[in-house]
Amino acid sequence: MRSLAAFTLRGRTQAAIATLGVMALSLVLPPAGLVSLALIALVTLRNGGREGLELVGLAALFSAVAGSLAVGNPWAAAVYAVALWLPMWGVALVLRERISLPLALQAAMLLGILAVLGFFAWNKQPALFWESFLSTLFRPMLENAPTPEDAAQLKGHLVQASEYMTGIVAAGLATTLIMALFLARWWQAELFNPGGFGKEYLAIRAPGLLSLLTLGLLATAVWGSEEIGRLCRNLLVVLTVLYLCIGTATLHSLCANVRWRRWLLVLLYGVVFIVPQAILPIALFGLADSWADWRRLKRPRAA
Repeated sequence: MRSLAAFTLRGRTQAAIATLGVMALSLVLPPAGLVSLALIALVTLRNGGREGLELVGLAALFSAVAGSLAVGNPWAAAVYAVALWLPMWGVALVLRERISLPLALQAAMLLGILAVLGFFAWNKQPALFWESFLSTLFRPMLENAPTPEDAAQLKGHLVQASEYMTGIVAAGLATTLIMALFLARWWQAELFNPGGFGKEYLAIRAPGLLSLLTLGLLATAVWGSEEIGRLCRNLLVVLTVLYLCIGTATLHSLCANVRWRRWLLVLLYGVVFIVPQAILPIALFGLADSWADWRRLKRPRAA
């Protein structure tokens, strides 16, 4: 992976070859799409916004041609470019210009929040939209359920999930951008500033004002009207991604000087990626860090 990053930064031609090659690979291996985003972010971080934007345009053109040849529809590529590559370029540009990883994460959150607000403005009944979509997606399971009770139970789960699907999709977008940005920043640090990404990552915190606004959203979600409450709950789903990153970074930092830290870190990240029930407690831990500053617990006391 480090070799791929080094090759990408040798010049515009090499960046185009690497990005387009990884994009082609993502057609058969979807996780490779995350690497293509990271390459766009890396070029932006290292060479500036102009070269990053040129790479986005070239990638979109390549995808449009590929889409035309494969399915006769070049517009799907344009939508993909707007949905992921341009936001990736924008988030990476924030990090390059402001040299602040927390601010770049907040930019990714802002994009997710705008996506939620835009969808709610476009569709006045988003829950019904997602209920219809999910019912169509899971129709074979509903029709082939062992018993009517099982079908009714699955239908109930789909109705419940539809309330949060706008936030879940937006949170997925923000998560993809953040993971690609982390990969790009790690590549950049490995090539030019070994150990730099670790220091940045472990220092991630949310400003107190944002945490207060989050608490305000939480209160409105609980006590607000049905329509406003639904909007706030979906916005909170997006913000959970930010506080999950902060909570994970904080726990990682606290494990830094523990004897069995390597195994604890394996357990920590295993829980984050495998156990969905752990996401909310870790996110709440990250939210509380705005005031508690848990990382002070590992700092040596002044003599």
